[in-house]
Amino acid sequence: TDATWTNSTITPSFNFDGSDGYIDISTSQTLPPNTNDFTLSGGFYRDSSSSGIPVYFEKGAAYPSNGILIRDSGAAGLIEIYYNGFGAIQFSNLTSYNTSNAWHHIALVYSESGDTLTAYVDGNSEQKPATTTLNITDSIFIIGKRQNNTSYWYGNIGPIQIYNRALSAEEVLYNYNGLRGRFGV
Repeated sequence: TDATWTNSTITPSFNFDGSDGYIDISTSQTLPPNTNDFTLSGGFYRDSSSSGIPVYFEKGAAYPSNGILIRDSGAAGLIEIYYNGFGAIQFSNLTSYNTSNAWHHIALVYSESGDTLTAYVDGNSEQKPATTTLNITDSIFIIGKRQNNTSYWYGNIGPIQIYNRALSAEEVLYNYNGLRGRFGV
């Protein structure tokens, strides 16, 4: 997969080269996200040489079929989510993310019961209504690119946290505060 581990005591992470590095957690039907509440969280460092629209996570084929894709919108520095074949949901109020060469803590929380998607960047949040219930039938989970071998991440990602429930705002903030000193956020 060519993503390389950087074993730094301050910022341990995977390094992605923007051309062919990714992590494939292939066959896990039970690994969230699937059809229920979930939280994806991690530290992200986007290199200023990054081009295009790099992907953080994809499980299933998010567009045009059943899956979820979380990506950077590119130059605008916005977080976008595609799921179940719908167009992009943009989190436009989280503009603090619009910086390269810096670590950011990003979390996405899906609450099926609340019909919401909430994105967090460096402790700040923005909530959007979930336009449909998740129906992720594909078990392929990839970090750092799309399943169709495009949109490679250029920079570092780590540590990654995957939960099978919707974390509360307090829990996301707790995780963020626990990591911010290590990553200089």
